[in-house]
Amino acid sequence: MGEVRAALETAYRKQTGRSMPAGMAEVLTAHVAHETARGDRMFNFNFGGIKGAGPSGLSARYLTTEVLDGKHKKIVDGFRAYRNATEGAEDYLSLLGDRYPAALAKAQGGDVVGFAAALKQQRYYTADLGDYTRALEAHAGEAAALGRQGRADGTSYHYGKELALEGLRLDGVQDASLPTTIEVARVLDSMSSLASRIGAPLDDGQAAEPARRKA
Repeated sequence: MGEVRAALETAYRKQTGRSMPAGMAEVLTAHVAHETARGDRMFNFNFGGIKGAGPSGLSARYLTTEVLDGKHKKIVDGFRAYRNATEGAEDYLSLLGDRYPAALAKAQGGDVVGFAAALKQQRYYTADLGDYTRALEAHAGEAAALGRQGRADGTSYHYGKELALEGLRLDGVQDASLPTTIEVARVLDSMSSLASRIGAPLDDGQAAEPARRKA
C-alpha cells in the first residue's frame, strides 16, 4: 500500500502545492486498496476503477461485477487507462473533486465512514453501504499503521503497463506506448503465478475481472 499512498500524496502536492493531510491519505489509500484488491486488480494505473477513457483517450475493456437489482451480475465494460502511476493518481483525485466533492471533503477530514456514505449517495458504487464501509475502515487502519512506520510495506501493486490489455485509443488507433496483444500474451506466459488474476485480451475470448467498477 505504500506505493499507492506515495503516488496519491505526490499527485495531491502537484495539484494543490500542499502536503496531503495524513487522515486524507489514509482514507484515499484505503479506498484504492479496496477498489483494486490491494493492487492485485489494478490495471493500467487505474486507481479507482474508473469507467470511460483517461485524459489521453486510452481505455481498456474488462469483465467486471456489478450489483444490479440486488443481484451480482457480470458485464464487460470500458475503464480508463493511463500511461503511468502519476497520471492515474492525478485523474483519480480530479474525478473525486469534480464529481464527488462531498466525498472528497469527508476524506480531507479523515472521515472514512462519511466518505463511504457520500460515495454511496452519489452512486459511486453499487455494493452494500455497510459492507463497503467496513472494508474501508479495515484498509484505513492498515494505511494508518503504514503512515506511522513512515515507509512502504513491500506490497507490490501490479498496476504497471505489463498488465494492460489493448493499447487502443477510443478512435481505434494503436498506441505504441502500450503493449500489443502479442506482447501481453508473452507477459502472461512468463507470469504463471499471476495467471489466475490476469486476463488475456478480449480478442482472445478472455478478460480480466477486477473489483467492482464505477462510472
